[in-house]
Amino acid sequence: EDVPTDMRAYLAAIEVSGLTADWWLDQETLAWESGDGRIHLMARDPLKPSLQEIASRAFAGDNAVLFLISIAFVPMFLFASMYSQISLGFDPSNAGLYIGIFFAGFVIAAQWGGRMLDKGGARMPVVIGCAIAAVGFYLWAESMPDVASGADWDQWWRIMIAGAGTGFVLGPVTTDALNRAPHTSYGEVTGITQTMRNVGASVGLAVLGTVLISENRSDLETRFEDLGATKAQADAVVDSLSQSGGGEGSGALQQHAGEKAEQFLQAVQEGFAQSTQTVFYGMAIAMILAGIVAVATIPRGRAPTAAILE
Repeated sequence: EDVPTDMRAYLAAIEVSGLTADWWLDQETLAWESGDGRIHLMARDPLKPSLQEIASRAFAGDNAVLFLISIAFVPMFLFASMYSQISLGFDPSNAGLYIGIFFAGFVIAAQWGGRMLDKGGARMPVVIGCAIAAVGFYLWAESMPDVASGADWDQWWRIMIAGAGTGFVLGPVTTDALNRAPHTSYGEVTGITQTMRNVGASVGLAVLGTVLISENRSDLETRFEDLGATKAQADAVVDSLSQSGGGEGSGALQQHAGEKAEQFLQAVQEGFAQSTQTVFYGMAIAMILAGIVAVATIPRGRAPTAAILE
């Protein structure tokens, strides 16, 4: 039996106002929220039409995959740029070219992923892409401590693998999520998918950035102490690197290192490379988790034709 619209509006108003009160996590309130959600789902013309899509296992899986791949995809720009300038000694122009290699693989694979989506649905390109990206990020991470070969651009094929895997995933999983929504709900669904990507990127920057700074500080303190520097001097260099993105690191190094500046510079390059390696291992793990989620939640075949809600 349908529920009157005015009654649903009344329930929704109480629901929203409850979020601003300190009692909204009480058992009674949670029961009210649950009942309100059931009423909206049962209605013929619900006030929240996106609830049906949010409750869909495939739609939730698409968004979980978007969240996980964004942990790696967006932070990669920052950390790869810092690595190329600090550890490899690239100028900003070459740092841009270094990241551009990633998109060479991305663009090519994105076309293949789109064709696979049109033929058989999102599951295959998403799973394949996550696997390829995980391998690519892992191989990229493995090569990072070898600063000399990195400066000679020997990492290019590893970077292209990571980019190709990401290109396989991003387009198909986003399109699949949109295809599972009614045509009149594209705005809502697009907002949900963009939110998941932004939240994933924010989580990735926060978590991986914390790991990078912590690992780099610990590693440089050990390396600097071996060269006769104090912990305070090591901390000063680490702070300059993290705050300036590498632009002022050499100046701080000259100030605190003195005659051993070249040895200290090498220590900074190798230490930052080791720390970045840990971060990129984390990106590979995020891609593995995305692949597992895709296998568990995204069904085989193409998404059903979306309904047109009046």
